[in-house]
Amino acid sequence: MATKIVDVIMRDKPVRFLVMLLNGQNEKLKNVSYLARATDTTYSHTYNVLNCFIKNGLVSHEKKGRTVYLNLTKTGQEIALRLNNIIEKLSIIDKNNGDKIKI
Repeated sequence: MATKIVDVIMRDKPVRFLVMLLNGQNEKLKNVSYLARATDTTYSHTYNVLNCFIKNGLVSHEKKGRTVYLNLTKTGQEIALRLNNIIEKLSIIDKNNGDKIKI
């Protein structure tokens, strides 16, 4: 059964990959190995998620030597910006609630 892109994106670590690529200041921060280490994820899982993003036009890649560098496409940037805004707004709510969820 094929996986929908929304099912891939709407999980913690894939969201973190997109936001990290959005906020990455230099090339070192934009490769599979770094993203895997920074999110405490296996290289294999990180690679598979990013490959899905590449196939769906959210991320582009460029190989320099043995290292593959990743960049968000225009669509990927738009999605990452919106996700980042949601994360920031939810963080404000958490701070206002003393980091406790009220149910």
